[in-house]
Amino acid sequence: MTNGINYIRVQPSGQTGFSRAFGLNSSNHLYIGSVEQTIGNIYFFNKGTDYLMTMLANGNVGIGTTAPDTKLHIESSYDTKIKLYTTSSDKITGIDFLGQRPSSAGGVSHHFIGTEGVGNYNFAINADEHLLLKTNNVTRLIATSAGNVGIGTTNPTEMLEVNGRVLAEEGVFTNPLPNGTTFTDYAERNLKCRALGAGSLFAPYPNGFQESMFSVMDFPQSNLQAKAESWVSLQDRNNMDRFRVISEQDGDSRLVLFDKTQSEYLRIFEIDDKKIFQMKKSNSVFRLGKDVNYKPEHMFLVSGGSSLFEGDALISGNVGIGTSNPGTYKLAVNGNIRAKEIKVETGWSDFVFENDYSLPTLKEVAQHIQEKGHLKDIPSAKDVEENGIFLGEMDAKLLQKIEELTLYTIAQEKKINVANVKIAQLETETENFKKLRQIVFELQAKIEKIENAKK
Repeated sequence: MTNGINYIRVQPSGQTGFSRAFGLNSSNHLYIGSVEQTIGNIYFFNKGTDYLMTMLANGNVGIGTTAPDTKLHIESSYDTKIKLYTTSSDKITGIDFLGQRPSSAGGVSHHFIGTEGVGNYNFAINADEHLLLKTNNVTRLIATSAGNVGIGTTNPTEMLEVNGRVLAEEGVFTNPLPNGTTFTDYAERNLKCRALGAGSLFAPYPNGFQESMFSVMDFPQSNLQAKAESWVSLQDRNNMDRFRVISEQDGDSRLVLFDKTQSEYLRIFEIDDKKIFQMKKSNSVFRLGKDVNYKPEHMFLVSGGSSLFEGDALISGNVGIGTSNPGTYKLAVNGNIRAKEIKVETGWSDFVFENDYSLPTLKEVAQHIQEKGHLKDIPSAKDVEENGIFLGEMDAKLLQKIEELTLYTIAQEKKINVANVKIAQLETETENFKKLRQIVFELQAKIEKIENAKK
């Protein structure tokens, strides 16, 4: 070993001359190694053969290993850590990773992992490069330069896009746009106010999608609507609405169902304090209970039980009870009817009392009964059996007969009164005749007495 002016020089065994091994150069830089000759590895020991660090001739550095296969190789049978620490509250501690970028991009690819100030941990890459997380040489997660995160996809188009199943115990989705928000159109409103969307995506809109198969919307009061609303809706694969529940802030709620043509066929909604169930299509059928055979014109069916209506039932068509063919009758009943009272509003028979009414004579009535077997204008038993009767019409006809009978009775009473007067007169005359007869008898007796006296 030779101690030069600036260097410690060594002479390898079997060689001539000395080589610089440790020292300062003219620029005051510390050198370890030889400049004049090629040397092998550099080892750092801690007694015996306990290697602390190895520097191979190719520049690889090993800590805990004598055969480093990378530029820095750390190996230990104990906990293995690298610690970077700064006591400053505004300085950076970290590792820079530099690499070549594609020739089209140019420059150096710069990635950084570390802390920045207090409470910030950064994982930064070039602004136009992606961050990849791979397993088994397959990209599992990507964060694009645009800020989109993809799991199971390498080209995410949204802030988070997952190609696969997601299992979560809880999720909260919010999009709290304030009341008074202004939208360009309904498509923009639907895009910006979606709190949750699931299913296939359709109808691309600038910077996103307009519809999905399941949507939860939170619409603020805006230039497109007077009240804030929340929607839960379902669409089909043709982007057609099928189911929607809507609730207004400080307003009404409604449920709407649509068919494949976007025609509304069921709506449950509120108007003021009334709750309304409406089936708008003309061919709608409402059925309660088990399946039953029904005709196409039957729109309301209840089977397998009874029905209770509290309040008025207003029906503008015809009603059949015990029959499916009420015909032209507003109420057709095939069976018995029990009622405390029935009110019939129809034409009445007061015309019998009009002056120009032609009252049949009793002789004509008797003749009709003899020929027909029933009163005039009253159906026969056979007609009633075959065709039935109309109660209102029959009541009017019966009243007509009662009124005719009343007229007959009045006429008979007049005749009886006249006869009674005549009878009274006859009785008076008879009494007078009796008195005259008595007088005659008395006069005759006196005459006979006088005549007898003369003899």
